Amino acid sequence: MSFKFILGVLNSRLLNAYYRAKSLTNKKSIAQVKKLDLDKLPIRVVNLSDATQRSQHENMVMRVDAILDAKKKLAQAITDKDTTYYRNKCAALERQIDRLVYDLYGLTAEDVTFIEAETPS
Repeated sequence: MSFKFILGVLNSRLLNAYYRAKSLTNKKSIAQVKKLDLDKLPIRVVNLSDATQRSQHENMVMRVDAILDAKKKLAQAITDKDTTYYRNKCAALERQIDRLVYDLYGLTAEDVTFIEAETPS
């Protein structure tokens, strides 16, 4: 399993909501991340021998690569137009990653609505 896959899952709205709800040592903010809390995160393990799970893994890695590239270009943007373009691209990729994570964890439309209402975009 790729670290980029794990990176995508960890930075999703779902895992952020879970962390905020279940954090034992950090109820007020996420400024401090404790190993004790991270160890309890439900990181889904994918079976790369399974075609469906391998595809989910590859899609996540592809989008994480794309967002890393877009964030690099955003940091280098000179014009307002470029800045806006790369901010929007990053936001779209974040939504795509969130959707992949929701599917990976088998969330219902109701679950997704709840998570999105509880977490900032």
